Amino acid sequence: MALLLRPPTPLSLRTRHKHTSEPIKPENTLPEEILIHILSLLDASDLCRVSFLSGHWKELSNSNFLWKSLCSKRWNVFKAHTNWKAFYAEMDQGISRILEQHERESALLAATLDTERLRQQVKLRIKLAAKKKRQAALSVDSEATLQRIAALVQH
Repeated sequence: MALLLRPPTPLSLRTRHKHTSEPIKPENTLPEEILIHILSLLDASDLCRVSFLSGHWKELSNSNFLWKSLCSKRWNVFKAHTNWKAFYAEMDQGISRILEQHERESALLAATLDTERLRQQVKLRIKLAAKKKRQAALSVDSEATLQRIAALVQH
């Protein structure tokens, strides 16, 4: 049976750093200009979705350059705006709905996580109370047993 050997994977294709278990993240390894170029290939709804990945992706995807480009492609608008993403959202209510839905889902997720954390705290407190009750019962039983032994020894 022949042993199949794979050629070493180039660093750019690895999913984890060689000396640590941390995943390799494109936003840490690629220059910002390349990431912006990649993002410029997306449509508006995908660009909004990318912004939900992390703070760094949000910053990149909120680039005025990207949103100005989308506006000029879609509506031939070249008039200066300070916030092209907001202008795009005004012009296209679908994007506004995506952003609003994300806000609602984020709030629901936060509430769910808070509820689960409280549920876990209650379970832990119940377990601790039960443990203290058992320890108290054992302590009472132990004391009663010691008193019985002491009484037997005296007789």
